[in-house]
Amino acid sequence: MNLTSLKSLDLSSNGLQYIDSNILNSLEKVYLQNNELNSLQLTFLFSLKNLKELNLDFNRLTFLPENIFQWNSNLIDLSLQGNDLNYLTNYSLVGLKNLIHLNLARNRLQFSWNSQPFQYLNSLKILNLDRNLQMNLTKDILKDLSTSLVELSLQNCNLTVVNYSLEFLWNLQRLKLSSNDLKELPKNFLNYSIISIDLQRNLFTSIPNLFQNHSLAKLIDLDLSSNKISILNQTDMIKYTNLKIIGLTGNPLDCNCHLRWIKQWLKDNYDQDLVKFLQWTCAKPKDLFGKQLTVIHEDDMICRENETITE
Repeated sequence: MNLTSLKSLDLSSNGLQYIDSNILNSLEKVYLQNNELNSLQLTFLFSLKNLKELNLDFNRLTFLPENIFQWNSNLIDLSLQGNDLNYLTNYSLVGLKNLIHLNLARNRLQFSWNSQPFQYLNSLKILNLDRNLQMNLTKDILKDLSTSLVELSLQNCNLTVVNYSLEFLWNLQRLKLSSNDLKELPKNFLNYSIISIDLQRNLFTSIPNLFQNHSLAKLIDLDLSSNKISILNQTDMIKYTNLKIIGLTGNPLDCNCHLRWIKQWLKDNYDQDLVKFLQWTCAKPKDLFGKQLTVIHEDDMICRENETITE
């Protein structure tokens, strides 16, 4: 059988500890996830100059040898999820000038204050750093992606605070920060290019203030499910003029008279076929406990004595 023109090779889940350096150089897609490859067994990559997609998830990589990707300039998609990567040097990713998607989730990455591991990734659009639990990601580390990055994922990273703005990521459209311990975000946190931000499973008590000028924001989708939001301020919501979807499932909402306005907001902004599927549950007042906000009548959303409706 003639395999000299083979384009795709799947050797996943085989317990492999070694790949021969004479591997077919015609390959464009190689899948090696769930094997036993270590960092010193990556020299086979020197032969794969046509490689476009590489999956090395769940192997035994502890570091990336410098210049290991120097001959893989055609690589577009690289996944290194679920290894034991502790660090990246300034030369770990040299050669990947056309890389679009980089998955580094489920590692143990830590960065030194002066590292620039992404400086050669001129085309990178999607960066996944989920579940790097002790990662000290700084603005300077990300600044080399300021014009290319479209999606950044930092889910489940034990983040308690983000102390810098991401305004410098000029083309960022999607940001995922779910499953952290964030209570607030810096003022003017995002560039106006953002259209979706996932803040599920954090500790927010109100809708965050994300932009310097909200009228210029393109934000369409804001997910605040499973936070600590009880009171929703109408002003906080309506300043996001392009917002079409907001997630509030799993928040202890106080469905009193001050929240009547959201009924009209849903009519004006939400797809009415989807409203019935929203799981926005009331925690207060007592007689509405456990009921869905979207099905209760406005007349039942009452305030206690001496409370007034706020617009």
